[in-house]
Amino acid sequence: MAILISDIMSAIEAVAPPEYASDWDNIGLQIGSAQKEVDTVMIALDVRKNTLEGVKESGAGLIIAHHPLIFSPLKKINLDRFPGREIHSLIENSAALYVAHTNVDASPTLSMNLEIGKRLPMEDFGPVAMKPQPSSLKLVTFVPEEALPLVRSSLAEAGAGTIGEYRECAFTHRGTGSFRGSDKSDPAVGEKGVLEEVEEFRLEMVCPKSRMDKIIRALWESHPYEEVAYDLYPLAPYQGESHFLWKGALSDPCSLRNLSEQVKESLGAGIAPVRFAGEADREIRTMAWCSGGGKSLISSAAALGVDVYLTGDTGHHDALECLTLGMGLIDLDHFYTERFFVDILKRFLEEEFGDEVRVIPDTCGPVYHAG
Repeated sequence: MAILISDIMSAIEAVAPPEYASDWDNIGLQIGSAQKEVDTVMIALDVRKNTLEGVKESGAGLIIAHHPLIFSPLKKINLDRFPGREIHSLIENSAALYVAHTNVDASPTLSMNLEIGKRLPMEDFGPVAMKPQPSSLKLVTFVPEEALPLVRSSLAEAGAGTIGEYRECAFTHRGTGSFRGSDKSDPAVGEKGVLEEVEEFRLEMVCPKSRMDKIIRALWESHPYEEVAYDLYPLAPYQGESHFLWKGALSDPCSLRNLSEQVKESLGAGIAPVRFAGEADREIRTMAWCSGGGKSLISSAAALGVDVYLTGDTGHHDALECLTLGMGLIDLDHFYTERFFVDILKRFLEEEFGDEVRVIPDTCGPVYHAG
C-alpha cells in the first residue's frame, strides 16, 4: 500500500493547521514533493544521524519531525556540516521531510501537553486558552431568494463555511438590492436601462485562503446574475502565549518534592534529570505546564494562580522569577516533555490510514544524559 504525502499533510493540518504555528517557526514540507507516494513513514523528534540511518534501513519515504531541520535561511549547503549533510542524505535516499512543530504544540488534539496531563495524577485539566483562530477571509455576497440554496451549497462544496467540525456555516439577512443595467447588459432580473429593486439576501461565509480560487469560481458559476457583487473581508488570526499552556488540579495534593519525583517517573522514564525550585515541603494542588522550553511563559503561568509550573530549558534567573511570583518550578529535560510526539503522531496516522502506510518510530534518545 502507498499514500500521497499530500494526504498525510492534509490529515495532520486538519487538526494542527499551519496557522497555529508561531510566526518565527518554520513548519511544513521542507524537503521533497507532496505528490510523492510513500508506503513507510518515520516519526522523529529531531533529524539526527541515527534517524537518517533508520531511514536508509527502513526505506521510509517520509520523515515527520517535530523540530525543523531547516530553520534559518540557508546561504550555503555544506555537505560536511549540519544541516547540509542531513539535507543531502535525505535527498540521496529519496526521503521527504515534513515538520509539525508549534502548530502541534498549540493543537488541543495532538499536543504533547495532553499526554503530559494524562500521565500525571491530574484531574480537570486542559488547555488554558481555546484553540487559536487562524487567519481567513469572509465572503459576503448578495443573492435573490430563489437562488440562495444553490449558491450556499455550491460555496460550501468548494470549501467555504467550515468552522471547526461544522460545515455549511453561513449567515443570511434579508434586504433590498438595486441596480440599473447598461445598454450592453443582459440582466437576469428586470430590464436593461431601468432601475430595478430586488429582494435579496446578504450571504456571509468564512473561507480559507487556500481555497479562494475554487470558492470564487463556484460563486460565479452558481449565481444567476450576469455580474456578481461580492466583498472579501480579511479575518485576523489570534494566538496568544496562553495557547501553549495547559492547567490542571492534582488528584491528590502532594509536596513539591514528591511531585517532582512523580514527574521523573511518569514523564522522564525514571532517568531524566529533574530539578525543582521552591520549598520542598510546599503542598501542591494546581499546576500549569508547557512542553519543550516554556520559560517565556512564566508570567502567564503565574497569572493563572497555580502552585507550580512545569517546563524545560529554564535557568537560574527563571527559577528566581517563579519564586518571586509566588510559584514553584519543576524543570524537566526538553526531550522528555516532547518525546511523546513520536507516539502521538504514530497513533494518529495509524488511526487515520490504517494499513495504507507503515509508521515506524525513530529510536533516538535524549541529547543530554544525566551524569
